[in-house]
Amino acid sequence: MKLLKITVVLASLILVFALVSRAVYADLFGSGKSSTQKVSKAMSPAKSDTLAILSKGAPRKVNFNFGRMKAWLNSNGDWNIQGRVKHTGLFCATYEVGMRFGAGDPGCAGVQWLSEVKYVTSQRQCNSAVTQHVGGDYGSFIKEDFDKITCAERVIRCNGGCR
Repeated sequence: MKLLKITVVLASLILVFALVSRAVYADLFGSGKSSTQKVSKAMSPAKSDTLAILSKGAPRKVNFNFGRMKAWLNSNGDWNIQGRVKHTGLFCATYEVGMRFGAGDPGCAGVQWLSEVKYVTSQRQCNSAVTQHVGGDYGSFIKEDFDKITCAERVIRCNGGCR
């Protein structure tokens, strides 16, 4: 009887260990599935780049400040975002950084978005890493609506071991 109890306890421990090991392995090395998803958003009003305005023939440019991330947009339709993303925790997660642009009141109140969020970076981060994300794109709508754009939204999407 005592041997049966020990066998059951050992079998239970082995099963628990196997399940935990599988979960840890999936978080560290990827399983193709997302265990969690988290989205962080921040808005910034446009600020004109006076050097670009003074340079004849150069495209006009506006800048956006999201704290640890900075972005710019020019009248040719090009845009760029760069900055650091901090991952908290031991288990791995994939972070994507994207942006969208809109027109609204100063301070980004009452914004009408002119585009959907376009994600331009994707980085897998583990062990409380801080990673530099840099990306950009071209949007034909930007050339048409450049003078209307007063606001941008930075979006960080996390899949995996997010906190």
